[in-house]
Amino acid sequence: MSQLKPRTNLAPIKIPGDAKIVPESESDLSQEVVDGIPTPSHSKKQPEVGGNTFDVDTQVIVPPVTSTQRWIRRRLGLGHEYGRLKHPDEWVTKKAEYDHGADPLNLGPTSGEAHPKSRDHLDLRMRDVEWGFWNEFFQPQGDQARLSFSLVEDVWHLLTVDLSMTKVLLLELSMEAVLILFTTLILMLLGYVTGSGDESHETVGNLFTTKLLLSLSTVRLSTDSVWGWREGPVSPPLEVLALSLHSWLHWLLLNIASAIVVARAMRPLRQVFFSPDCVVDHQHLNIRLQLLRFKTVGLKNLHISLSATTADGVFHNLPLSNGMNQIPEWRGCGPMNIKHDVSPTSPFHPTNLAKEKITMVRVALSCMDSNGMPVNETMSWYDSDEGVFMKAPSKRLFLEKGVKYPQILYKAKWRDAYAMYKPWPPSKLPALSVDLNNFCRAVVSEPPEPEPKAEPVKGDDDNV
Repeated sequence: MSQLKPRTNLAPIKIPGDAKIVPESESDLSQEVVDGIPTPSHSKKQPEVGGNTFDVDTQVIVPPVTSTQRWIRRRLGLGHEYGRLKHPDEWVTKKAEYDHGADPLNLGPTSGEAHPKSRDHLDLRMRDVEWGFWNEFFQPQGDQARLSFSLVEDVWHLLTVDLSMTKVLLLELSMEAVLILFTTLILMLLGYVTGSGDESHETVGNLFTTKLLLSLSTVRLSTDSVWGWREGPVSPPLEVLALSLHSWLHWLLLNIASAIVVARAMRPLRQVFFSPDCVVDHQHLNIRLQLLRFKTVGLKNLHISLSATTADGVFHNLPLSNGMNQIPEWRGCGPMNIKHDVSPTSPFHPTNLAKEKITMVRVALSCMDSNGMPVNETMSWYDSDEGVFMKAPSKRLFLEKGVKYPQILYKAKWRDAYAMYKPWPPSKLPALSVDLNNFCRAVVSEPPEPEPKAEPVKGDDDNV
């Protein structure tokens, strides 16, 4: 069964069939120095042999960005380093007083206890693993050949979408080599048939070398400037016909390869990604959206659709807060918070959750980037305790790929990513700081305790 694989050169983490993943404790956290900056990291845990159980809260190992990758990104002008705070005014740190209000979509200061299922590091490999998860979850049966308009269209989709660029280039080189070798053998056969080979050459090896150079010259891979000009026998008509056909097939192959490269180059690049988890508290369901190349790319005419699926397979529309399912524009490095109000009519309201559990949340984004190219992105999040999606076999698939599955976090909200300078306005830009590391980090959000009702005080008139 075909499957989309994570776009990474790192080998996936293999989990034995009888392995038991043990959660990491605080003692497993260590400090490593990356580019001179202390960074928390997780030590690699060895799976314990057990009864095929997997802890969903296990912190998987996120591959680090190597110093070589950072050097290349720095030379190309791409994002490559941790943010370093340089500002003449007073910087408002996480421990100091916050001043919010510039961004109405922001949840506000969220200092507090980290959610037990929160992620510490962002790993975009999960997006491709989650997309390929559905190919593993369903088993097709029946005649799949009937699901086709034409064979040519399916082959073209295979070359321009399914196959990687490396496989496409290797396929073109292989077909070119086969064409040259096949033409060489045809020329040798024609040489024996017409008699030109027996008169001009004594051995088969010499004849093969001569015809191979002639075949290479036809595709401009062997010229007189390389091998030197020498007089040879005049080609008979059949050999001229074979060389003409070989030249035409080579031209056709090059044009098809060029069309495939152009078609792949015209495919829109992924410009955004959603948070690896979605958080739900007593007020909102919240999903974050982040631009990848925020320095040069912005979004226009954003259309967002959000839905939830209950345990019985029914879809429920989730309107966004204030009905803002269409947003004119979004720019900058700050994450967008996409929120749904947990009202009495929401399926996430406690009274409705008690009747029907939520198994999955889906979101879709359709817009255009600042260059006029289409941007389309989707994401799904799952509840590990409800439904059939994230049972042991499904969790095993994500763990074998070395990523943690996208999950719905209840009683949680995002850790704040914005901070402002004081005094406001600042004397010099920047005016806002965005902590990109907090994009995927959640904290515990408990509903406020109800205030106790005051007992009525009996007056003198009440005493009878």
